Amino acid sequence: MNNRAVRLFDFVLRHRKFARLGNHALGGSKRRFSYRGRRYEYVLTTRGYYFDLRPPLPVTVLEGRVLGAAAEPIKQYVRKPGVNYGPLPPDSPVEMQPVVGP
Repeated sequence: MNNRAVRLFDFVLRHRKFARLGNHALGGSKRRFSYRGRRYEYVLTTRGYYFDLRPPLPVTVLEGRVLGAAAEPIKQYVRKPGVNYGPLPPDSPVEMQPVVGP
């Protein structure tokens, strides 16, 4: 979850020494895509705001595990409850299933 990553990094910055490197330019990378017959284009000008942790923070990546009622990771699109997305196209790979929440 992105909000947890933001909270974690806020904690790290409050407890570690760092140097602000600021926005890193990307050089105007253009991306194009089509959606429902319309073409869209956007330009990325920055890779984001950088901090340099001093010294770097060691990270150990462990094997994950699935929590909750699911027996395996969700591999397909899940519709958000309470949002009307309209009818599904007849050839849609998305199946309407109730969302099991916490």
